Amino acid sequence: MEIPAELYRVKTRDLTLANEWRARTRATFERAFAAGYAAIDFVRTTDAVGRARAYYILRRQAERADVA
Repeated sequence: MEIPAELYRVKTRDLTLANEWRARTRATFERAFAAGYAAIDFVRTTDAVGRARAYYILRRQAERADVA
């Protein structure tokens, strides 16, 4: 799941937009977790034109028979 790579800069320019990003990110995580996904990593990189990118890596977790 991609998020703004420099959310702190968004916060300094537009707090309302930053709060919207946080709320949408939270809602997306809640849906993913409810569907059996887990956040397993966070990656920062740059794209082909040098823009910073940031991603949470989500993976569907295998259902465990030993969980009640």
